[in-house]
Amino acid sequence: MSVLEDIIEAVIHGDKGKAVKFTQKGLSEGLDPLVLINQGLVAGMDIVGPRFKNGEMFIPEVLQSAAAMHAGMDVLKPRLKGKGVESRGTVVLGTV
Repeated sequence: MSVLEDIIEAVIHGDKGKAVKFTQKGLSEGLDPLVLINQGLVAGMDIVGPRFKNGEMFIPEVLQSAAAMHAGMDVLKPRLKGKGVESRGTVVLGTV
């Protein structure tokens, strides 16, 4: 299994520790941070979304997956500063 597949699986299963571990492993293997984001972390969430929509996953599981993705992103953020990637702002969501 490749490191990108490992990241995807960690995100799907909501495993923050493994998401961080495999993201760091990808960096140590020389993978571009944007590749790790798009083909690893985001790809995992792209699987979670349809599973939630189809009733295969529930909100707590989706939140765990999102937390795993953010844990991986925290590893990559310092590496993105020189890549010309800028924040588009902050989104705040809430429900009553």
